Amino acid sequence: MAVQSKYGFVYKKDLTPGIETPATLTVGIGNSINLVIGDAVQLTSGYLDGCPVDAAMLGILVGIVTENGENIFKSKASHGATLVGDNEVTTSASNTSTYHVKGQVIIDDMALFLAYSDTALAATDIGLYFPGKVNDDTFVDGVADSGSGAWSVGTQQFQCIERVTTLEDGSTSTTAGLFRIARSQILTDVTQGTT
Repeated sequence: MAVQSKYGFVYKKDLTPGIETPATLTVGIGNSINLVIGDAVQLTSGYLDGCPVDAAMLGILVGIVTENGENIFKSKASHGATLVGDNEVTTSASNTSTYHVKGQVIIDDMALFLAYSDTALAATDIGLYFPGKVNDDTFVDGVADSGSGAWSVGTQQFQCIERVTTLEDGSTSTTAGLFRIARSQILTDVTQGTT
């Protein structure tokens, strides 16, 4: 099996000196929730769900595990979930009461993630704030250049820190960049009570 899409946020490095492993939380996923590794996710009624555009997020989903902490894509244990490739899961309708599949989430607002903009990034985009964009499935897995600019409560979810013009495979890109979470449910969002 393989990853089903090029979209999604991929952790690259941390802005905090000496940090090699960013802060993470492992949180139970809600019932009948479809998530892809690299999606922005949020807490909804105490459980993990995907994050829509223009909402505060808990962080970026980097792993999915059984209730015993095993990688769900490699586990032989019963988990009730439907798996697609090596990166997509739909939890059971009784996940919160029976199977307890969990998501591993990077919550560090100084973590930098490789992501793609819907248009070419320019040097003038560095430091600007971007709203999230849905490329595949249902939840935020990229950024939208339309609407980028100064910080605006209730819209921008990410901040562009660096353009990436050469990808790891040696190919060039005009739309890739390193972004940090700018609108967090637990770190920075002033409208947290309304999400």
